Amino acid sequence: MGGYSYFIMGVFWMIRWYDYIAAFFAADFLWGNIQIALFSGNWLSMFIGGIGAYSIFYIWDNIYTPFRLRQENNDR
Repeated sequence: MGGYSYFIMGVFWMIRWYDYIAAFFAADFLWGNIQIALFSGNWLSMFIGGIGAYSIFYIWDNIYTPFRLRQENNDR
């Protein structure tokens, strides 16, 4: 199979090996941008860090997750 299956809300979800890699890099990028937004010395860097954190969250929630859902539903 190549992944772990689990059951949530009446649906089987599959986690593939590359989901772990994508989640690691997304979390690393998100954490780095949050640190820039909170601890930077000037307002422009804080703004850019906030935009970067929001953008990675938006990409994960609105692009990557539906892509994976479509990919898993087409496999069956």
